[in-house]
Amino acid sequence: MHAIGRELGREDEALEFPWPRLGFGDADAPRYYDLKRHPELLLNVTEAYHPVEMGEFLTSVNSSSSIFETVKCDIWFTEELSEEEEISTPPANPPPTLI
Repeated sequence: MHAIGRELGREDEALEFPWPRLGFGDADAPRYYDLKRHPELLLNVTEAYHPVEMGEFLTSVNSSSSIFETVKCDIWFTEELSEEEEISTPPANPPPTLI
């Protein structure tokens, strides 16, 4: 399994949390769960079941011994990424930088 990260800049949109439930009345609508303070809510996060590693990751990151907490979770296949979302891999032998 590969982890994907993205550095955000000041001009990028921010994800405010806790965020309100979207699509009220729709059981499948995105929803914020405070897993740091209520780890039992992990049972409501469908992404935590497959792959199992996602549930383990969420448990670890949101544990009381961790300085981190999660605010959003999603799983997708790399074939579904748009060109903007693709991770660029630097060339094996980058050209020298001229100063």
